[in-house]
Amino acid sequence: MDNTRERWDALDKSDQERILDKHRDINVDYDWWDDVYADFVMDMQAIGIQVDTRTVRTHKGRTYEEPNISFSGFWSQGDGAAFAGRMYYADIAARMEKKPEMKEMQARYTADLDCHMGWHVRSNNSMSFDYGYDLPEPDDDAPALRQIAQRQVRDEFDKVMEVFMKELEEEVKGHANQLYKNLEKEYEYQTSDEAVLETLFANDMIEEELNELESA
Repeated sequence: MDNTRERWDALDKSDQERILDKHRDINVDYDWWDDVYADFVMDMQAIGIQVDTRTVRTHKGRTYEEPNISFSGFWSQGDGAAFAGRMYYADIAARMEKKPEMKEMQARYTADLDCHMGWHVRSNNSMSFDYGYDLPEPDDDAPALRQIAQRQVRDEFDKVMEVFMKELEEEVKGHANQLYKNLEKEYEYQTSDEAVLETLFANDMIEEELNELESA
């Protein structure tokens, strides 16, 4: 190994660059993004966002689950990362508790409120974010003034919820953008001279390249 390293170090820079460029994609010809995905899923779980999974079928007919994440990159306009996910009511309620205006609204409907949401994000350029919540309808048998008051409370809740969801949208979009940056950083490292050379040495491929070069 030491002799191989010495022979490598003695090569002209042009020969080193040619060998490295020949194997530039050696670290990215498999699912190199798995660790980035795993870290992202854990980070999202920590803040109450559950990343969905999708079923993948292998060529042998077996299936397994993987995070529902996709990306394109890294140097074209429109490149970005996308993921599908959701939040459950317990996590939404925990966020509401931190906002006085939401806490007050929530207290009126704790027994009847049912919230659900999901989204699909792709960079900063486009975003679909679906959510819903169910509130009790005004009581048709109640006096007219009572019904008016109930509708006013519902309208008030809708306005507060709209602000809350817009803030959450921005947060989710930020996570998708950070995911893309992390993927780009990992890709740049895996295709760097340092990483490629390390892999070539680890797999005894430098020796083969040197022998081929010296016999030419």
